[in-house]
Amino acid sequence: MLLVAAAASLGLGCERVRQVLDRITGTPREGAVCTAYSGDCVGPNEALICIDGKYIRRACENGCTSNARDMECVAGEGQRCAREEEGTGNCDARGGAMLVCERGVVRKQPCRGPDKCKGSPTGVECDGTIGIKGEKCSKDAIACAADG
Repeated sequence: MLLVAAAASLGLGCERVRQVLDRITGTPREGAVCTAYSGDCVGPNEALICIDGKYIRRACENGCTSNARDMECVAGEGQRCAREEEGTGNCDARGGAMLVCERGVVRKQPCRGPDKCKGSPTGVECDGTIGIKGEKCSKDAIACAADG
């Protein structure tokens, strides 16, 4: 309380006081100013993630976990994602697709091959060896047709 009174006496506005308190307590608040790669779980299945300099609420596809160093929250298809997440991916809850951040939105990429989607020491691997005609793919990809 003393800190709030001191900040107010310095002529800081209410929003600025909230920003100072958020930084001191380390507790993210929806809409608060933040820095890239910051965020925290706010429940077992949601988090506050820093996107474009503000914390936004995100539902977590596989649940939300955190410790002193890291926080894990896989965004679901159609959710917003940060520039820092561009091109990165995670497996969906069933392991049948990879969720990839493309142009600020999470998009689902099917992993129909026998190895489906799985994590590896170098990142996430999506087995796209089985595909459907007309489906998006990388230009160097070869896939068997899903219908044989």
